[in-house]
Amino acid sequence: MKDLKKDFRFFDKGEIYLDSAATAQTPEAVINAMADFDRTERAPIYKGVYPSSEQATARYEQIRQQIADWFSVSPNGVIFTSGATEAINLVMHSWAMVNLKAGDEILISPIEHHANLVPWQVVAQKTGAILKFIDFDLNTRLLGLKESDFTSKTKLVCVTAESNVLGQVWQPGDLQKLIELAHSVGARVLIDAAQAAAHCRHNLTQLGADFFVVSAHKMMGPVGLGILCIKEDVYPEMEPYQYGGSMVSSVQLTNSQWQRPPQMFEAGSAFSTQVIGLGALLTYFKSIDRSALIQHEQNLIRSIIKIIDSIEGSEILGNRQYAENGGHLVSFIIDGVHPHDVASLLGMQGIAVRAGNHCAQPLHQLLGMNASLRVSVHCYTTQADVNAFGVALHEVVEQLREYSR
Repeated sequence: MKDLKKDFRFFDKGEIYLDSAATAQTPEAVINAMADFDRTERAPIYKGVYPSSEQATARYEQIRQQIADWFSVSPNGVIFTSGATEAINLVMHSWAMVNLKAGDEILISPIEHHANLVPWQVVAQKTGAILKFIDFDLNTRLLGLKESDFTSKTKLVCVTAESNVLGQVWQPGDLQKLIELAHSVGARVLIDAAQAAAHCRHNLTQLGADFFVVSAHKMMGPVGLGILCIKEDVYPEMEPYQYGGSMVSSVQLTNSQWQRPPQMFEAGSAFSTQVIGLGALLTYFKSIDRSALIQHEQNLIRSIIKIIDSIEGSEILGNRQYAENGGHLVSFIIDGVHPHDVASLLGMQGIAVRAGNHCAQPLHQLLGMNASLRVSVHCYTTQADVNAFGVALHEVVEQLREYSR
């Protein structure tokens, strides 16, 4: 695969960036598209009858169609939010708080990002619904699927497509099977694809999830934009999430009427600049050979795993087989050194890795630890980056162990 670093001005300063699972870098083509829009085309979406507003609105809706085509859904099912977290909260307020009652079950996993755990805790507290957890196998580091988990009480299933700590957590076909089992008992399904969508193109018509959540900045797009894809047959069960602005069709002093979805869920001013950026990103994606990208990331992760294995007392947290055969991140710990110390010293050498619980504190508690290190790659990561990380990691660990003697 060709070196794409030249497309990202971030790397002009020479930093080795291995924290793309937190936020990915943005190609210059995307930044230029947003800047050009703000310089010469910026106008209110939906609100003007003059040419620049009508042109901006047309372009905005064209990109909604572009996103719909990318994910194989109807454009009427594409909702713009401020991020994946807001997208999940939209489902919480617009669907769960409207439809769930005491005794209903929300099926989730114990390894979720806080953004796909805390909202359901609140729903359970406010409605009397019950949180029920899918089994997590500490040996395989995979989620276990049991048909007995799905009953007439199951009303909502909310799970990650890919863990931001462990990487792949489903055996092949299990996520599809989970959706089918949920639908067989009449439950709705939310898939948190914030990590997965950056590295895998999903066909939502085939997947069949009712709610599908994406974060633009993890896909190399702009910060401050999320995508919520909703199956259109779910709309009659939902109420507006926020009120005012573009989500209204008519307003009287004592009563108002809403727009049809998706605009019904897009209160306030449109995310115009960010959406322009996401459209430019999808165009940029077309220049990347997807099969070559998968092989490239696979090779990098295999090299990273070898580096970690070469350090005495190291432990990889996720399923090693899945990580080696298609992952883009590896979380690990090293006996006798604290993750934050390692990340801090690597940072002093211009190498960015993540340390902490990665917004998945319950998962770390299940694993018997408070924090871990995480290394993640993207299309712009090179073998030279990984080699430099390996040399620096050995030096840092030796330095910390020497200091503690």
